[in-house]
Amino acid sequence: MNQLKPKLTLAGKGEQASIVVTKLKVVLEWSAPVDLDLMAFYRAKDGRTGGVFSDGYPGGNRGSLKTFPFIKLSADSGIDQKSEYHQEELIVERFDDMSELYICALNYTDAAEQRNSSFANYGGKVTATDNNGHSIVVPLNATQEGHVAVIVKILQDSDGEAVLKNENLILSLGQFFESIPGAVLLSSGGNRQNPSPPNTHSSTQSTTTSEASQTQAMSRWVESVRLRAYDNPVIDKSAEKDLLRDLITQGFTVETAHQKLLQVCEKERYALISHLEWQAMQILEQCLAKKQGIDQDCFNNAVNVVVEAAHQHLKKPDCRILIKELILAKQLAVKQGFLKGGQWFKDI
Repeated sequence: MNQLKPKLTLAGKGEQASIVVTKLKVVLEWSAPVDLDLMAFYRAKDGRTGGVFSDGYPGGNRGSLKTFPFIKLSADSGIDQKSEYHQEELIVERFDDMSELYICALNYTDAAEQRNSSFANYGGKVTATDNNGHSIVVPLNATQEGHVAVIVKILQDSDGEAVLKNENLILSLGQFFESIPGAVLLSSGGNRQNPSPPNTHSSTQSTTTSEASQTQAMSRWVESVRLRAYDNPVIDKSAEKDLLRDLITQGFTVETAHQKLLQVCEKERYALISHLEWQAMQILEQCLAKKQGIDQDCFNNAVNVVVEAAHQHLKKPDCRILIKELILAKQLAVKQGFLKGGQWFKDI
């Protein structure tokens, strides 16, 4: 395995570099008049999967550096026929929660026009720069035909270090949806609307009809979520269970159904209680690992994260109670302090 140097080029498929970073900046550059979309898909340590991709796609979410998955994507570059240079950028704020992360590029132009072509024709490359200024360059030089390039894969090794691997793997849309964690989010409702791309991962009329029916069913389900949140944009666990059951009866797995619900809630800015608790646990578990107990500063940090993730639908006192109940339910250790006024947790 190559050790990270100030600048390292991974020209060969499968080459790896050891990265010890807390942050990573990924830049996709290309020189051809084609619309490439930079994306990230992941599997978290708790098994949750998802993606960060352009909000030009229905359900697309460019992410946030302050809440999970702590990934932020720049605006869509699109196509500028007068420009010879195109760029999109993605920031990974931290890797703590990730077991695997895939940086991908989708050739929207060729997918929309049902045209096969090679990514090697676009003069593309990806540069990954860590928080210490060290960079890894991966040329986008695969010659196989396909609409998706899985450019790099980042895994955590047994020592907790992030390992970057040059994949340069070219996939059809169908292969992409089946093999990359979280990519299924793009397969149903993930096509950009203007221009409307073809159903390139299906060649039969029956499959097209089935997918059209599934899309209609998904649209109806999204409307049911909106109706449920009409009077109260806070979706508790009981309502969540009902909404998930509706999708599971349509053939979705629990994991995928939960991702769909979270995607709708993020887009519509609803507060999903189970997700708020999950966000809080990320902060609390870090505090437990570092301090062997949850102190007041850690508690307040968790409250601030939850207030933001709730899109202001829950006030700070409500978030404080939510997190206190979570700590009690999980029987987490709390550092209250011994001086006068130190019983902060008891007083909540």
